[in-house]
Amino acid sequence: MSEDEPSYSSMPSQSPSEVLSSLSYYDLEARKRGRERMGQIAKELADSSEPFETTPRKILELFGYKKRGHRVRAIIRSVVEESGMTMLPALNAVSLDDRVLLSLKKNGGQGSSVVREVMPAEGYDSGAPKSSSESGAEDDAARVGALPTARRGVISTSGRDRLDSAIAKMTLYDYSQLPVLAGNRVDGVISWKCLGLAFARGEEVSGSDQVRQFMQRRVTVCRADEVLLDVIRSVIREEFVLVQDERDSNICGIVTTTDLTDFLQETYQAFALLSEIEALLRQFLNREFKTEDFVAAKNPADEGREVRSAEDLTLGEYKRLLENKERWARLKLRLERKEFLSKLEQVATIRNGVMHFAEDGVTDEDVQELERFLAALRRLLV
Repeated sequence: MSEDEPSYSSMPSQSPSEVLSSLSYYDLEARKRGRERMGQIAKELADSSEPFETTPRKILELFGYKKRGHRVRAIIRSVVEESGMTMLPALNAVSLDDRVLLSLKKNGGQGSSVVREVMPAEGYDSGAPKSSSESGAEDDAARVGALPTARRGVISTSGRDRLDSAIAKMTLYDYSQLPVLAGNRVDGVISWKCLGLAFARGEEVSGSDQVRQFMQRRVTVCRADEVLLDVIRSVIREEFVLVQDERDSNICGIVTTTDLTDFLQETYQAFALLSEIEALLRQFLNREFKTEDFVAAKNPADEGREVRSAEDLTLGEYKRLLENKERWARLKLRLERKEFLSKLEQVATIRNGVMHFAEDGVTDEDVQELERFLAALRRLLV
């Protein structure tokens, strides 16, 4: 692992204040770089009436990071606030290359408003839970807007369009449904299900009919900055939700059960690999070490947790356990200790992203890394 790419051990979740009180050397250097650039941006904003437009990827590059883990977000959030700015949407509410806006705080600490009040149109439901910005919750969970299709835009139709036009769009784009929009107002949705129900009821269906004659009027709309886990139930029940940009209330995308399945399938594959990796390590460590060894490896900041075996430790604490040369020697593995621990730390970092539904997702490289490490453990420990 290169020295300029910070890595983190798997530890119990920390609050932002706890994260900032235990920064590594690399995090401190990253924070220093970020403060310099954010300070420059704040000066530029002082002479401008427009927000500063950038992307999460570019912000990460300013600090020297590649992914938006819990620790990285806490560091960036603190620097943005210290620089007298706010960020909208939140760093984890969009995909890496979507737009975010930095603006100076004003009016007692509130950022300049670029979000109009959301006024739901009659006939559709925007009743998902409040977003982090509305509820004051810590900005730490994966957001709907981090899914690729949530901000990709939508192919839509209007209620006055001919039905054969909507059918052509659904056929050519391989869509199961189309939102029915009147400007930015959601009037409903037309879908193959709507047409099938009309046929089953014995209604006359003609391509020259208007879409509004057959559309479903109730549609679930969520904001892009809402917590993804809070919206999953609606996606499963309704088969899709429309996504509303929290900055201007426009419909910016759609999330379907297919999109959700793709996201969860990638996550589950990594989860299954991690489960076997941890099971092999627990069996091996329990065979070689005693309770006092596990207690000594426990995170000192977590005083109240009882530790008796490897099951009570995190991957990061496994690394602490094996950093001791005497304990490593007891394993009788003819491997270079630092190389093994470096690989274990990489796996711990991937695990943190998987368990917290990291908005950058699980990459093919992550899965390959887990597969290689699992294969090595099978050869060494089984």
